[in-house]
Amino acid sequence: MSEYYYMSAAAAVESEYIYLDNDRLSEELSSGCRESEFQYIPEKIGKIFLNDESGDELPDFICDELNNVPLISERLKKLFDEISIKNLYYQRVQLIRERDELSVSYWLAVPPRISCLNKARSRINEKWQRAETLVIDPVRTGSYKIFKIADAMNDEIIVKRELRDLIESKGFTKGFLFIKDDSLV
Repeated sequence: MSEYYYMSAAAAVESEYIYLDNDRLSEELSSGCRESEFQYIPEKIGKIFLNDESGDELPDFICDELNNVPLISERLKKLFDEISIKNLYYQRVQLIRERDELSVSYWLAVPPRISCLNKARSRINEKWQRAETLVIDPVRTGSYKIFKIADAMNDEIIVKRELRDLIESKGFTKGFLFIKDDSLV
């Protein structure tokens, strides 16, 4: 049986967390990423600006909670290519932080929403259309190792245990928080 985790961005200390500059982030990009509606993501993003309050060390995974714009390093993209994770919407972007003239190449890596929720066993708040308990049907996830849920308004990125284990075994420990929660089965 498959085991699933929420994948979130994290920092060892709060002052090292990476934030996007909300004032310079387009609504199309933010909502396209949040909803996994790739058709609304601009074709050529080019630059994504970081908030000057962001930490100095850029991790391999960046996804601030407000915007839900998932970004991965060149190094992590190479690993994803090696293990054939092709279901993500990728676009190369330049991360810019003006306070120190930082300019680093990253990848926008947006997972698709897939219909894999076992609705009979899940608990969905009808008012908000948000699953409070997610019971995933492993047959319906197929070969997807990273995805979002299509059957509810939840925004969390979900990964299979095998991907989590691989990421950790390859030394990608900065920027990731894998959460095994009772609400995700």
